[in-house]
Amino acid sequence: MVNREVIDRILTAGCQAPSGSNSQPWAFRILEDNSISVISFPEKDHPILNFSNRGTIIAIGALYENISIAANNFGYISRYEINLNNPKNILKITFEENNLTENQKSLYSAIFNRSTNRKKFKNTPLSQEFIGIVENFNNDYLFTRSRLLVNQKEIDLLAKASSINEIVMLENPTLHKLFFEEIIWDQEKEKKFKSGLFLKTMELGKPQELIFKLIKNRWLMNILNFFGFSRFIAKENSKIYSTCGAMGGIIVKNNDMAFFEAGRLMQKIWLFATSKNLGFQLLTGILFLNQRVEAEQDIFSKIHVDYIKKSATKINNIFSTNNSEFVSMIFRIGESDPPSARSSKKKPVIL
Repeated sequence: MVNREVIDRILTAGCQAPSGSNSQPWAFRILEDNSISVISFPEKDHPILNFSNRGTIIAIGALYENISIAANNFGYISRYEINLNNPKNILKITFEENNLTENQKSLYSAIFNRSTNRKKFKNTPLSQEFIGIVENFNNDYLFTRSRLLVNQKEIDLLAKASSINEIVMLENPTLHKLFFEEIIWDQEKEKKFKSGLFLKTMELGKPQELIFKLIKNRWLMNILNFFGFSRFIAKENSKIYSTCGAMGGIIVKNNDMAFFEAGRLMQKIWLFATSKNLGFQLLTGILFLNQRVEAEQDIFSKIHVDYIKKSATKINNIFSTNNSEFVSMIFRIGESDPPSARSSKKKPVIL
């Protein structure tokens, strides 16, 4: 049976997983046999982007992937029982001793080095070896798969479609308010709260930071949008998104288990990229907005609904999805300087 000290180290690694606006929507109970019960808190996640709690489910998938890799590092195989309809006991994780090769343990250190990188990347294509390894990850999942694209024309189209999120976010009053409420403006507060979207991770220059603080004011935002500000931001972000060695998509079936698998697969790819010293940025906004629009649970104007649907359709077409699946997330990978800042993580909360 795994001892408590190792359990603590495994959970610390688990909690390095990404989550929407670094919300870290999880806590744990240690059971008598040192198995782990995972509790999820969907209410901590973005109330609009977290459609049908699927953003939280992705985060729990990434959390479990970290736990599985950490368990391997300490000589254990993890197994899980999942109940996606019960957030207060969404996963039960047990451990079995097993001797693993060093190759199987190779992603453990990447757990603590992984971070979002919003800088410009080099356009050097990823190696076929890297792409082949990522494609092999798909064999572990039933409802989820990934695909990497290296064609620059396709990357440019994906970047433009994804950047439409910025137009909707800055023009829609509800999204604008929620977005700016999630921002942590200085490092002292970031270290104190260890959650939220830390301003320094957004890779803004000093003039851009000043403008960013000003447009928190909705009245000023409306005036600037009248002169095309939101479209300017989308255009500039599209240029950054299109700098990469590849753009990838996480393609899912339309069920909640697929999103758990998507979180696991996304995290595995992210950690593998980190282990190769590559930058990684996840882009989910427009695709989660589209899920809400498709379910007719929208808070958007007709023009924004049109933007969202057209962008999601373009993304799905580029990845050649079939009628029973759709793209849940896209991401870019490439050679880059390290990010300027990282978001802090809380210690495991054990109830």
